[in-house]
Amino acid sequence: KINYIIPAAGQASRLNGIPKFLLPVSKKNYLLKFHIELIKKTFLEKNVQIVIGTNNINSEILKNLYPDLNILEFESNSMVETVIKSQKDFREEESVYGCIMPDTYFSDHEIYSKMYKKIQYLDAVVAVWRIGEEQVGKLGQCDIDNSDMLTNVIDKNPECKLPFFWGSLMWKKSFNKFLELEDQHFGDTLNRALEKGIKIGVVYAEGDYFDCGTFEEYKKLLNKEIS
Repeated sequence: KINYIIPAAGQASRLNGIPKFLLPVSKKNYLLKFHIELIKKTFLEKNVQIVIGTNNINSEILKNLYPDLNILEFESNSMVETVIKSQKDFREEESVYGCIMPDTYFSDHEIYSKMYKKIQYLDAVVAVWRIGEEQVGKLGQCDIDNSDMLTNVIDKNPECKLPFFWGSLMWKKSFNKFLELEDQHFGDTLNRALEKGIKIGVVYAEGDYFDCGTFEEYKKLLNKEIS
């Protein structure tokens, strides 16, 4: 069973309150729709459940757009807190969990399949992209060993020289014990698990990755996809 969490509880303060997940990427598509359709397409023959954790501002919008999905409304101060609270209605059986931010877009549409193949023999897997110069200090950069295993995450450090950042996470139920409400970033969770000896695999994504939390990054996406 696959439980996918989409954290959408942020206030979008950098975009003056505009719901980032509704930003269009083409005439017929927008960010959240892209992720939901990709998850469903990837796991077409699997038992997949999608949960969106959101706030009271966006819950009605999401419930109207996706009446077939589980939309949970609550207050949250971080992505990790949203993920923890979004799990309350999940099945108790052994499952694979996935998480993706709805204000992102990437061109590698096979990345979830790559992650799912690798998670079969690990507790967690991250997908990584090669970082662009303008992205340094804005994302969680990854230290990776020669066997493609994660060894450390450095979050939002403009001095960091590591060439890759992580942009998607998949894990098994055994990894949930490392999630703590106090974590401001998933890098805190990942590093805690690594310190306890958990093996976290890495899969390499191809193509571009856009974090559309700012108008500048969103404009880069539009120029790339629509021009």
